[in-house]
Amino acid sequence: MMLDSISQAFHLILSLDKEVINISITSIVVSGTALIIGIFVGLPLGALLAISQFPGKKWCITFCNTLMNVPTVIIGVLIYLLLFFNVFLFFFPPV
Repeated sequence: MMLDSISQAFHLILSLDKEVINISITSIVVSGTALIIGIFVGLPLGALLAISQFPGKKWCITFCNTLMNVPTVIIGVLIYLLLFFNVFLFFFPPV
């Protein structure tokens, strides 16, 4: 059963299936867009944090380092909860 699935996956990839190509292109575009946004936001803010002197600089550096160590799945779940929190309130009404 597992070998059939792997065989079918390789067949779809090697036959250049239109749906697989569209999914791959969409994935590359989304990842590239996120990369560009991250570069344009992160590099100037990182340079500003490295060069400037201000009260609380060590706290900001510690906070940025902490955020970089949080798994991306956790951040995705938190963003999902922030966007769709009213759905969860429907299932769990206040007591």
